[in-house]
Amino acid sequence: MPNQLLAFLRMSRIQDPIELTKVNFEADQLVSQMNEYETLMLMMSDLRDRIDKYKGNIEEEIKILQDRDQTLTDQERVASKLRMSEKRVLQECMNGVRRRLAPIRGAYPNTHPPSTKPWVFAPLRCVL
Repeated sequence: MPNQLLAFLRMSRIQDPIELTKVNFEADQLVSQMNEYETLMLMMSDLRDRIDKYKGNIEEEIKILQDRDQTLTDQERVASKLRMSEKRVLQECMNGVRRRLAPIRGAYPNTHPPSTKPWVFAPLRCVL
């Protein structure tokens, strides 16, 4: 993910104005663990929503493409390949977010990180 987009998402989750000075659009720099957790959880939620809009999963797309009994038109074959590619991209994005979340979740096992203002949680949409 581009540093500028991640920095913008981090900035959108800032609750303490003092943390604005920590936002860096040139480098991948955390503002705080809580900010990073919220940013990544919103990204994960958005990615899940996008994946859930597809019918089936990657394995089903592969099965459709490999099924010799099923006669697909060229257009259907291209559409299936495109859906499969889109699902893979979204899945890999989710895997990347999970890798970034792992150390933060280690700091907060089986719970959400503490928040000083849990009621301040504005919706955020991530455009990929």
